[in-house]
Amino acid sequence: MNQFNFHFTWKHFTGMLLGNMILGLGIAIFKFSNLGNDPFSAMMMGLADKTPLEYAALTAILNTFLFIIEFIWGKQLIGLGTLINWFFLAYFATFFYDTMTFLLPNPSHFFIQILYLIIGIPIISFGVSLYQASDSGIAPYDSISLIMDAHMPIPYFWCRLFTDFLCAFLCFLSGGLLGIGTLTCAFCLGPFISFFNHKITFALMGHEEEHRIEKV
Repeated sequence: MNQFNFHFTWKHFTGMLLGNMILGLGIAIFKFSNLGNDPFSAMMMGLADKTPLEYAALTAILNTFLFIIEFIWGKQLIGLGTLINWFFLAYFATFFYDTMTFLLPNPSHFFIQILYLIIGIPIISFGVSLYQASDSGIAPYDSISLIMDAHMPIPYFWCRLFTDFLCAFLCFLSGGLLGIGTLTCAFCLGPFISFFNHKITFALMGHEEEHRIEKV
């Protein structure tokens, strides 16, 4: 399959947009916890602290390089959702984070921080699952684990586990905040996303089977 995924229905567009907004909320919750973010966001925040670029701008730049991989090996994953995630997700996360810091007290107690993590993990996972199941295009970073799943005899959640651990390692090298939240996401996002895929979002979006890339 070589065609881009730019078909449009309101149902799938809504799922894609809501999925990205929910994902942005989850990223903001993790950042607000001060215990480390999901591996990719933590890596980008760490790198942003080392450059004059803001987190959102730097994320868009790195996604450009990841998009090249997606363009070569996963054209059918490219759609409107790819562009929304690529250019707007970091701004969604920034908006929710700024709102939380304005409305909520800083979570100074460890128990409260852990509570935010517990809330954030399923929110991030559901956001990823919903926008992927909308079949409206996959983000450059998220496409990497799907491409690996399609071209190697390895289950998806192990592929996701690998990419998340790689980002966590790069976060550590960049001096970013590598905390309990980052490690928890590295272990939990893959299985949680797979759970939501099979139990909720594929049925919600009308998929009978898991969306996979055709092997070529």
